Amino acid sequence: MRFQRICRKSARRLRVIARINTLFSLISGILGMLIMFVMCRTGSSASVSPTSLCEYMLVMELIVFLLSQIV
Repeated sequence: MRFQRICRKSARRLRVIARINTLFSLISGILGMLIMFVMCRTGSSASVSPTSLCEYMLVMELIVFLLSQIV
């Protein structure tokens, strides 16, 4: 019985963290596209470089990785 309770609790925590990570990744992806669109639309496309985009993506994935360590 004790093992079953531990498994249920762990499964719930994993499900919650997976939902949070999925939601965060979705929001950060949409936000990143909007930021790039606005920057290109306003004429500051010189600041939209592959390096800055890569840095944005790495920071967002770092947050997802840190949230995953909660489980």
